[in-house]
Amino acid sequence: MSEKRSRRWEKFRKRGEVFCVLVAGVLGFGSITFAMSLCVDLFLLHQHVDRFRVISKVVQWMLVGFVWSIAMWHLNESYFRKRSKAILNIEDPNR
Repeated sequence: MSEKRSRRWEKFRKRGEVFCVLVAGVLGFGSITFAMSLCVDLFLLHQHVDRFRVISKVVQWMLVGFVWSIAMWHLNESYFRKRSKAILNIEDPNR
């Protein structure tokens, strides 16, 4: 994890895992992929999109965003901890 990315992650993680999951995952990733999926259905595949299809896509992509954000949270936490531990070992070689 680069220094810049590490600082950005440290700022972001202060908001907490719940914020990350809801904002970055469900609202961010989930809503953007829902919109893209709906546009593909409408404009590229020329499919009829009824209310059930829209609702099922909303639920599907919000769940995917939820799972994605939890995975990204734990992955970034793992990188952050490894990097923090490496920095501590460099600063204090007697540890």
